[in-house]
Amino acid sequence: MSESRVTWWQKNRKSQRKKKPKGIFVGQNETPGDIKPSVEPPGEIEPFVEGLVVVVAKTHDELIVFETIFAQGSDGTILLEGNLSKQSVAVKRLFTKNYQLAMNAMRTVIRADEHPNIVRYHALYRNDEFTFLSLEGCTCNLRDVITASFDDPNYINGLWGTTFLSPKLLTLLRDVVSGLEHLHKLGIIHRDLRPENMLISIGKDSFCAKISDMGICKQLPQDGSSVSSSSGWVTWGQLSLCCVIYYCVIQESHPFGEPPNREVNIMNNNYDTSSLVCFPEALDLISNLLSPKPTERSKASGKQTTDDVS
Repeated sequence: MSESRVTWWQKNRKSQRKKKPKGIFVGQNETPGDIKPSVEPPGEIEPFVEGLVVVVAKTHDELIVFETIFAQGSDGTILLEGNLSKQSVAVKRLFTKNYQLAMNAMRTVIRADEHPNIVRYHALYRNDEFTFLSLEGCTCNLRDVITASFDDPNYINGLWGTTFLSPKLLTLLRDVVSGLEHLHKLGIIHRDLRPENMLISIGKDSFCAKISDMGICKQLPQDGSSVSSSSGWVTWGQLSLCCVIYYCVIQESHPFGEPPNREVNIMNNNYDTSSLVCFPEALDLISNLLSPKPTERSKASGKQTTDDVS
């Protein structure tokens, strides 16, 4: 059996920490509540040397950014392993031309991150070329966990039980819905909620999911309808989107099929839930959440919603 992505990630985290920093840049820690014009750095970030760049803020915080790429997004955005003042963090690196996108994400996170199922914001650094967002570090994302668990049913000790959903998997789903409910109470629509954007924190005595990546979030419209989001992960609102993720967790597939027909199926509300006929509770919930009419969808809390399929 091939090595899982999560195991590979953990091994690389250990090996990267052994390297010594070589490139150093003195910059400014900027907060979205106090936006200022770019400050000319006294030096330049040197090219990655032995996989490291060090950023030292005026607050004397030291951000170490490792070269190993854990995730890659659109327009050159990448997620890197980092260390901020001896604390393990995730570092999202964007081109500085996307600075306003970063500011939008940080303003939203600061409003919402007092919730345990929302990834916390630490700091922001930038130079002429790159903007670095320092965020709460997590072990992996939901897609990594599900993929690894399909490869090895014993992964994360009973994530998959004898039924479709084990208690641990239900816990992750409740976490996601709880975080989503919190955003909605603040009038925030995520618009890019995908398995890759649901991070998993695995500690000695903890196991929970946290919503991340709010760069394209918007104020939730009054009628609850959605606006454009990532391809294949949007139907008509966040609850139906949450349902798509549920389906992926249960079956590791997409209810609207695979590209190139997925977008057409979404537009026509043509989905397939036939694989769930032996699981009527999940079938009923998912069909309900996929309704194109917001008023017909469930509006239960995170615990109540997931209890429908437990």
